[in-house]
Amino acid sequence: RQAIGDRADRLRSDGYRTVKIMGRQFKAHRLAWFYVKGEWPTRDLDHRNSDRGDNRIENLREATDQQNAFNRAGRCGKPKGVALIRSTGRWRAWITVSGKREHLGVFPTQEDARAAYNRRARALHGCFYWGQHD
Repeated sequence: RQAIGDRADRLRSDGYRTVKIMGRQFKAHRLAWFYVKGEWPTRDLDHRNSDRGDNRIENLREATDQQNAFNRAGRCGKPKGVALIRSTGRWRAWITVSGKREHLGVFPTQEDARAAYNRRARALHGCFYWGQHD
């Protein structure tokens, strides 16, 4: 029911774009993968730059649930794996590995703590670590 030249997709509140085909909703990034690769993705698709609306094929890659989680930002706009210790004014850094929190140290600045997190995340998660966007 779209007019020629209009976008066929809709932007959802969670940032994903969807397309309705024959009464069924599909995520646009999965359709883009299918269109370019000629096959439906067998795993989750990760947006390399974490922009859920950026469905260029070079921004998409197959990923496990865990790899996809590595490429997520912190919650509520806060840096991932870093927190202020209010009593001292210093910054703690940690990373979760196999469900267990690994302490990375206490640092004088948020930038130092974040750098420690990024170094460890890069070593553990390779190209899927969130810090690649900093």
